[in-house]
Amino acid sequence: NLGSIDACYADALKAAPTLSGSISVSFTIDVDGSVDGATVSASTITDSSMKKCVVDRVSKLKFPRPASGSKTFVTYPFRFKLPDE
Repeated sequence: NLGSIDACYADALKAAPTLSGSISVSFTIDVDGSVDGATVSASTITDSSMKKCVVDRVSKLKFPRPASGSKTFVTYPFRFKLPDE
């Protein structure tokens, strides 16, 4: 649910109203579709609470089982921008 990741950004905006940037998260989609080992692999956002929130939310995502039947490694860039950018 990407809405929960947007909630991380909304919370961070309360403390830093002009915050924008990206957080790339690397993780493995396990054979059952669960996420394993989510970590920030790159970030232009320095807010550690927001980065932790995004990683925590990604860790709880559930994906379809990989068609290959094996674990799948993913790096996904989440981009956060103000509505007028």
